[in-house]
Amino acid sequence: MARKNRVTLWGKLLSDPMISTDAITLEPKKASFFMSVVNQERDTGLNEEDIIYSEPFVYTEDSKIIKTIMSTNWKKGDLVDVRGVVTTVDATRAAMCPHCNNKNSRPGEVTFITPLFVEKRYDGEGLDDKAADKIMREHREISNLVELSGSVCADPHEQRKAKIYGDIVSRMSYKGLAQFQMAVNRHFFIASDNPTTKTDYPHIVSIGENAEEDLVRLRKDSRITVEGMIVTRNFRKTHTCQFCGEKFDRDEKVTEILTYSTEYHANYNEIEGTGHEAKVNRDKLALQGAYDKLGIKSDDNNSEE
Repeated sequence: MARKNRVTLWGKLLSDPMISTDAITLEPKKASFFMSVVNQERDTGLNEEDIIYSEPFVYTEDSKIIKTIMSTNWKKGDLVDVRGVVTTVDATRAAMCPHCNNKNSRPGEVTFITPLFVEKRYDGEGLDDKAADKIMREHREISNLVELSGSVCADPHEQRKAKIYGDIVSRMSYKGLAQFQMAVNRHFFIASDNPTTKTDYPHIVSIGENAEEDLVRLRKDSRITVEGMIVTRNFRKTHTCQFCGEKFDRDEKVTEILTYSTEYHANYNEIEGTGHEAKVNRDKLALQGAYDKLGIKSDDNNSEE
């Protein structure tokens, strides 16, 4: 299966890009920024009134990309076009304990977008938030789109607490989520990362009938393609201090891919039906498997000796 990792973002800069240059040569070294994007209109329980604003983080060390940003004078409020890939890197997360003032460190992961193409579309000067938002919604079909091909890292996890997807899930027949992680092979080199890193591991979420079907069909090492959008969410996480043992809360941010659709390619559970039907058929197969192990014929389940 061909590698696929494509991201299209069309939205508003939430702040001026952070750009660093070499102290001696003055050549650009790094650039990063947050932007606001909106979801497409898709038949996933979302409709025209359902606007999900996401704030993906974009980071690059590509001098050509940075020079484009600098030469066109990107600034807060500009409407920009970014095409790139989803990137995940290991990172140490730090949290300061408010009780003993010691810094707690733990291994973590950061998900961001590595741009391959950027272009300013509208100058933000003279555009108020309402006007910028209107233009962004008019471009919602290309504002936030992700395509990924890869393998499922572990069996999907069912989550009944819908978090930020609650209002959407509440209108669906299946009131839950499917959560899993994908391994997506790279077909490019990222200068800022370890050169031995060949794979990214984005977190995937599906809802409604998509979730119900993913939970039935997917398993570890299933080969799939997902089409979806980036969703960013903030939450409070409770930590236990490594030094004093006291508990404290800290704001965390996570980036996920909410699927519009999943295409199953290989090593998946081939069960007839979709959604609830497939789940019923899966349960029947599991029950039949249990009978077979016990040496009981299905025709004799309710019969007496």
